[in-house]
Amino acid sequence: MRFVAKLLLLNLLLLAPAIMAATMTEVEVTNEKQRYRMTATAVLQAATDNVIEIMVAYDELTNINPYLLESRLLSSNGDTQRVSMTTRTCFMLICYKMQHVQDFVRPDKQTIYSEFIPELSDFKHGWTRWSATSVEGTGQPTTLLKIELEVEPDFFIMPIIGTRVLKDKLIEITEVTIDNLEKKAGSLP
Repeated sequence: MRFVAKLLLLNLLLLAPAIMAATMTEVEVTNEKQRYRMTATAVLQAATDNVIEIMVAYDELTNINPYLLESRLLSSNGDTQRVSMTTRTCFMLICYKMQHVQDFVRPDKQTIYSEFIPELSDFKHGWTRWSATSVEGTGQPTTLLKIELEVEPDFFIMPIIGTRVLKDKLIEITEVTIDNLEKKAGSLP
């Protein structure tokens, strides 16, 4: 299966100039005891530095994620930025508004890692990791983006929604965000 995924990624990289749109090449969502984990990989037609620049503009994340009602930098202490976010998403006719405060750090130039602060969030546990690397040989600026996240909600999820619907929503939010990230990053000089 890994061989097929790598072959698919290679084909997407070779065809990327013709596609001209962010492409999710791999996505997996799992759930274990109400702890949801997602890994995704995408190819963006944009320079890696531009992608990172947009991802660390914490006050402007609502420009790439339409599910975010608010994204606000609360504090900056050395290498750590504390960011407050409010997300709204609907499943069928049931809508959730979630508050999450995260501490963001940059362990290296290509990686952004955040950890949720449970006492300030509607989540018992959570973290995200975004890694962006340049892809050479495509004829235009191309970025390989890997996203990992793990969250455990601290709120009741209606049984009617179910795990499958929640997984689909995580994928939908990620796809929309990646698409908008590519558009915004591609428009920068």
